[in-house]
Amino acid sequence: PVWNEKPCVAIVGTRKPTPYGVQQAERFASELSAKGIHIVSGLAYGIDADAHTAALNQPGGTTAVLGSGLGKIYPAKHYNLSEKIVLQNGAVISEFLYDEEPEATNFPARNRIVAGMCIATIVIEAAASGGALITAKMAFDENREVYAIPGNLTSNTSDGCNRLIRDNVAKLITHPDELLSDLESVLDGFLNQNTTFSQPQVILSETETRILSHLETGERLLDQLAELTGISMSVLMSELLSLEFKGLIKQLPGRKFIRI
Repeated sequence: PVWNEKPCVAIVGTRKPTPYGVQQAERFASELSAKGIHIVSGLAYGIDADAHTAALNQPGGTTAVLGSGLGKIYPAKHYNLSEKIVLQNGAVISEFLYDEEPEATNFPARNRIVAGMCIATIVIEAAASGGALITAKMAFDENREVYAIPGNLTSNTSDGCNRLIRDNVAKLITHPDELLSDLESVLDGFLNQNTTFSQPQVILSETETRILSHLETGERLLDQLAELTGISMSVLMSELLSLEFKGLIKQLPGRKFIRI
């Protein structure tokens, strides 16, 4: 797959960017892709689409990860963009069934794939809450590098980026060369194929360990896990996403989970 052949960097952000955000998304995506870095995003309106488009005709190329099935490109207005991505030796991928609709609960799952595919995530304009911050948090929790472009203190679209920097979740970045310099050893090894990546040590929380213990004997329904573990549904969903992201469980059709 193309994303295994090249180092991948995620570019994510708001669906309603300012002209500044559009400019930065195009700048970072085009310059990084020109260096052979593969740009990954979620095909959404705004920063995602701007990043995909800017990387299209560059050596690195781009991949879109969907929160729906491949037969339900979302948003529908980006169907042409998805075709261009594939025709330019990129990819459009999804873990969902072919005709699955873009349900709201699918997008955090989509975001974990975006973060997990990439050695780094760049956030370009993000509100105080939303999918871009979820992706950044997932990348941070999995010891990936996270970067954020600082923005106007009076702009709501910059609240998320500025907060990520303030809370030391993301490194402040102002130019693509800063990422290239910061990740030089990793990128050189990847591009020269002289270095292989080792799997990071998997550290489990007490809650994750408890969930896994109830999957030892086979698959379980989501409701069964909630009853067996005594964990609230909202916390359970979050922990299951974390375990799936760590490659320890797999979600099956019908809201079933199985240990890998």
